[in-house]
Amino acid sequence: MSRSTKHLGGWNEDDPLTFYPRLWTWLIDRFEVRRMLDVGAGDGRAVRFFAERGVDAVGVDGLGGDGIVRHDFRRGPAPLAGRFDLCWSCEFVEHVERRHVGNYLAAFDLCGTVAMSHAIPGQIGHHHVNCQPLAYWERLLADRGFVLRERLTLEARELAARDALDQEQPAPGYFARAGLIFCS
Repeated sequence: MSRSTKHLGGWNEDDPLTFYPRLWTWLIDRFEVRRMLDVGAGDGRAVRFFAERGVDAVGVDGLGGDGIVRHDFRRGPAPLAGRFDLCWSCEFVEHVERRHVGNYLAAFDLCGTVAMSHAIPGQIGHHHVNCQPLAYWERLLADRGFVLRERLTLEARELAARDALDQEQPAPGYFARAGLIFCS
């Protein structure tokens, strides 16, 4: 990896802490998802899951990959067109410096619902440069017209925790700990 891309690639292939079939199925059903966007798509696992269920699924990630739009959000907003029912963004937002958050928030703006997780302050990880508490994300998205849906957030976190149990994970997973549901 070159010096200019060393900030990319925070995901681990086959990381069970980012695999949520029960939660994803609930999102499809609850929000009648026909078109979804995965911001920080990593290896495209979520994109494949949604596509296999008939959802028009688009992923964006700095390293690209099979069926994933390659884009570095430090360079500006992603070249996306149209509206999406759902934005899925799992453990991505902490990897982008604060001065560039508007670039991926422009992608969130194209979506009716945002299901995201975030690293909490002090959480270690590859290129964690913007670990923030819930209040930061709530304010940032509220400024763009999104409302944190607390009941739906709790329901989604419970489903994510059940996904972890189904997979016999040693930890509850990122979304179970710090997942959020926002609606516009």
